[in-house]
Amino acid sequence: MKTIKTKFLGATAAALLFGAATGQVQAQNTNYTPGDLVLFFQNPNGLIGGTQQVFASLGNTALVFRDATAGSALTLLNINTELTSAYGPDWASATTLYGGAGGVWGNAGSLSTALQNADPNRTIYTTQRRSTIGTVGSQNSVGYSIGSDGAMTSIANSILAQNNILETGSANRVAVITAAQSPSQSINLQNPVGGNGWNNNIPGDVVQQGGRADNYGTFGTYTDVEFMWDLYRLQAKSNIANQYGFGDPLREGEYLGTMTLSSNGDVGFTAVPEPSTYALLALAAVGLGAHVLRRRQKQS
Repeated sequence: MKTIKTKFLGATAAALLFGAATGQVQAQNTNYTPGDLVLFFQNPNGLIGGTQQVFASLGNTALVFRDATAGSALTLLNINTELTSAYGPDWASATTLYGGAGGVWGNAGSLSTALQNADPNRTIYTTQRRSTIGTVGSQNSVGYSIGSDGAMTSIANSILAQNNILETGSANRVAVITAAQSPSQSINLQNPVGGNGWNNNIPGDVVQQGGRADNYGTFGTYTDVEFMWDLYRLQAKSNIANQYGFGDPLREGEYLGTMTLSSNGDVGFTAVPEPSTYALLALAAVGLGAHVLRRRQKQS
C-alpha cells in the first residue's frame, strides 16, 4: 500500500516580483503548482472581509489525496491566522462564510494522452458539502456525475482560472488576497454563493459549504469541526496505458475521503478506509465491488 506523501511540490518558476497593481508583473508562486488542491473561502455578504478571499494550497491532488494511506488522518496545515486576518476572530461562527476546494492539471482537448502522476489530463478533484457529520470513512453527499467531455474541459478551465489567483497573487502557500467580484477568476463567479459552482457545470449539490454558528462536533480525530467536505476525483480518460483508473467509468466521482476545518484552523483529511473482507463481499453481491477492488489493487 502506498504511503501518504507529506512533501508539497513547489513550482520551478522564479520568485515573486513585488510591485503595485499598475502594470508590474508577478512571477509564479513557488508554493503552488497547477495540480495542487486549493482550499478557498469567500464572505461576500459578511460584515467583515467582503472582498477578502483566502487561498491555501494543500498539496498535489494525486500524491497527497488520491494515494493517501487507506483510513489515515492527516492534518495538512493551520490557516487560523489567515482566516482571522480576512474575516475577524469570530470567523468560525460566521454564517456568511463559504469555502470549498478544487484542483486539476491541464486543460487541453479530450484527445490528449498526457499523464501527471498517472492522472489523465483534466482529472478533476473537487469537494461537495457534507450534509451531516455522518460516519467516518463514508461519504455523506450525493457525489458528482458530469454529463459530457466538454463540461469536463469547462470545469477544468474554471478551476485553473480561480487557482491562478494564488499562483500570481501571492508568494505564499496560504494567502489573503483582495479581489473584486468581477474578474473571471473570482471565487464568486466560479463558485457563486447558492450556485452549484465551477461556473455551474457541476450538477447537483454545491462545491462550497456555508459556515454555521455552532459546529459539527467531532469527526474521527478532529474536534470542533466547523466545515466538512467530501472530496471526489473525476477522470476524463480511462484508456491510457499506465494511468490510474484504467477502465474505470468516465466523469464519475470517486470518493477519496473527507476534509475538515476545525475551529482552531486545522485543515484535516481523513482517507477512505480499507474495506473489510465482509464489506467487499457484500458490495460484490450487489454488483458494486469491482470498482472498489480495482482502486485498492492500483494502490497496492
